[in-house]
Amino acid sequence: MKRVGLISDTHGYFGPELKDFLRDVDVVLHCGDWGSIHTFEQVIAFKPVIGVYGNCDDQEIRMEVPLYQHFKLEDLDCLMIHIGGFPGRYDYKAYQLINQIRPDLFFCGHSHILRVMNDSHFTKRESTTKGTFSQDSVSDSSEKGASNEGKLPNGSEMDFRNEGKLPDGSKKDFRNEGKLPDGSEMDFRNEGKLPDGSEMESTEKNIRKMLVMNPGACGIMGFHNVRTALRFRIEGRQISDLELGQWPR
Repeated sequence: MKRVGLISDTHGYFGPELKDFLRDVDVVLHCGDWGSIHTFEQVIAFKPVIGVYGNCDDQEIRMEVPLYQHFKLEDLDCLMIHIGGFPGRYDYKAYQLINQIRPDLFFCGHSHILRVMNDSHFTKRESTTKGTFSQDSVSDSSEKGASNEGKLPNGSEMDFRNEGKLPDGSKKDFRNEGKLPDGSEMDFRNEGKLPDGSEMESTEKNIRKMLVMNPGACGIMGFHNVRTALRFRIEGRQISDLELGQWPR
């Protein structure tokens, strides 16, 4: 069993309330935009860390962490990149990675918007293959330098011709992010349920949907009004005890 802390967009701030919230975790996942090398050093001195760089991070940080990370936590296959999007609105680079890796868990940041959602478009059959998280696996997956910059896990080059566009080639428009065509807010409370409120049942019991997790921003810079972070437990392939930390900006 591993206790995991998930943060993003520190933007130069890693205060005592964050350390207190993450005090009992075994590993901290940082989804980029550290803000400064000083903040980076604070976080890696605090706990074992798996992280990526963000669009606001300078070359000094980009020499320490890569563009994306593909790693295991317990028996779950994980993918992390800073600019990721969310189901149906993935960034093009993230979509290429997701489509090839098909992870169990997808972690991202950038938007400063907290989201935890399933994506039924990316599923995989449950495997009996066992894996464990260890300090060695953190070190192995956190090679210094941008060794995977512009490349997919199979070594092929990422396609940047459609950078800034959605997988169908259309331009990203975040003005209506999280809204329906009529302008009303999406309601995810009934996600995965039928109109009568009962749970949907998969025809194949061994199919798992990809879980997308964006912890929002825990730093003090940005448009957000509330700073957020997540922590949870993973045992084998089960995720439990998901908890939200939130503080005023």
